Amino acid sequence: MLTEYIMDENADYAAAVKSAALVPVPVFGIIYEDKPLRAEKNIIGYECLPESMAREGAFFGLKVTGDGMNAARICDGDIVIVREQSEIENGETAVVIIGMENAAVKKYFKTGNTVTLVPNSTNPGYQPRIIDTVIAPVKVLGKVVKVIMAYNG
Repeated sequence: MLTEYIMDENADYAAAVKSAALVPVPVFGIIYEDKPLRAEKNIIGYECLPESMAREGAFFGLKVTGDGMNAARICDGDIVIVREQSEIENGETAVVIIGMENAAVKKYFKTGNTVTLVPNSTNPGYQPRIIDTVIAPVKVLGKVVKVIMAYNG
């Protein structure tokens, strides 16, 4: 009985996956979350999004290193899926480039010429970073819309 139930459940799952329209999204290298460093630009793999979600814009993924956003459930080894957009609402989690080369995933707040990047970490060593955009430009690459958790078991 149990075997028949499991087989029926797997058949339903397999049929659902087969009928689902998925769109591959490139994962570009690693973004170092412990301190902003240059994000690598090589494709290290692909993740799939449902076609309905993929129609909402252009997407890319980044593999996260570090624990600067672990309280937001973005942990070391996870992949963040990012919708490309140049503007973001205050308080949303964004991927930004600081000074034309350093990358970070943080909560984003902007007031005038000041951008504050706020970590969301259980590690008290992380502090908000306040940036004068006249001195160091900050470019929003996109909004984090999905986290694919790494299995670290």
